[in-house]
Amino acid sequence: MFSVREFGNNCLLYSLDELLRYGDVLNIIQADETDRIVERKEVPLFDNKAFREAIINAVLHNKWAEGS
Repeated sequence: MFSVREFGNNCLLYSLDELLRYGDVLNIIQADETDRIVERKEVPLFDNKAFREAIINAVLHNKWAEGS
């Protein structure tokens, strides 16, 4: 079960840093069992570079002046 985290009421850069660190916590390493012969391949739940890019773009392209 995932908990709801609040990242507001703080400096925007601190909130962004906390959000990116929270994404690192959620990115669990899993075993990829497809085409397994001898060793299993461990892969993360999602691509960390794509996650960071999406979060940074979402924060930078938000209209903060309107209070959204």
